[in-house]
Amino acid sequence: MTVYRTDTAQLSPLQKTAAGYLRVPSSRLTRTGVFGYVQPDGSTRRELRHPDQVFDAESLDSLRMIPVTHRHPGDLDATKARDFARGAVGDSVTHDEDSVLAPIGIFDAELIAAIEAGESELSCGYHCDFDATPGEWNGQAYDGIQTQIRYNHLAVVQRGRAGHTVALKLDSAPEVKKMATIQVSGKALECSQEIADAFAAMSKDIDSAKAAQAATAGERDVLVARADAAKAVDVRALVKARTALEREAEKHISTERFDSMSDVELQMEVVKNILPSLELKDRAPEYILAVYDAAVASRPSKATSGLAAVKGAQTTRSDAGLSPRDKMIQRQANAWKETK
Repeated sequence: MTVYRTDTAQLSPLQKTAAGYLRVPSSRLTRTGVFGYVQPDGSTRRELRHPDQVFDAESLDSLRMIPVTHRHPGDLDATKARDFARGAVGDSVTHDEDSVLAPIGIFDAELIAAIEAGESELSCGYHCDFDATPGEWNGQAYDGIQTQIRYNHLAVVQRGRAGHTVALKLDSAPEVKKMATIQVSGKALECSQEIADAFAAMSKDIDSAKAAQAATAGERDVLVARADAAKAVDVRALVKARTALEREAEKHISTERFDSMSDVELQMEVVKNILPSLELKDRAPEYILAVYDAAVASRPSKATSGLAAVKGAQTTRSDAGLSPRDKMIQRQANAWKETK
């Protein structure tokens, strides 16, 4: 099967003549290797340009004196060359270990200006047969081999397939880049160096985020431990206070309903027993606690009614000789009189 192909290289070094022409004494026009070619269905086929085929004498001879064009004009012949030729490949075509070498002359001012502006890669346009026998060459898998390579023209293009080592530069296609290897889930994956660098940066950011998260988790654990300890202290204090309240309440009221009564309800019942005429309905818990403390401080016994105990205390003792604290307790115990 005969196919049409384009390969690329780069113009270097450039010499300008007195007439303004460009001359490249020895330029790399094309090279050996495995290259990808896009097929009509959009797929890419890997084709081997083996040294035996690239350096074949008849193939090299087909490069001598072919037209140099600005980009690819399609397949040329003598009837169309005058419209597209902007220079020519020289008569001496040789090769080194992996590239084909030849002198080039360019005489068109517009193309020379484009080259000086940076459009300096070369792309060979050629026909070849394709042997669809897959294999591997120098560690690279391929789908078939190009044979009977015959060149038609050499184009100056923006970017060529064979890379910057081929100088005016080869085959107009994505440049072959050095590949890097990254480790993902224990597997070595091949990718471009740009992707490997981005992956390394992303991995570093992830590690930093994990470290920050671990530090935050440690601080959180400390705070949770402190909160748990504070809760434990609060619970112990509440239990202690409730126990003291129930012990005090036992002196004044029945214990049968203790389990169903809140602290405030217990306090109200104690106050009601000691000071039955004192109305505590709709009073704030803080007020009830203050009255409870004052009432309990008077220490009336269960055998004596609250009011009688207070009155008895008043008939058996006077303010004379009382300590300031006892005077305060007595005033608080008599506070119910002011509510009448």
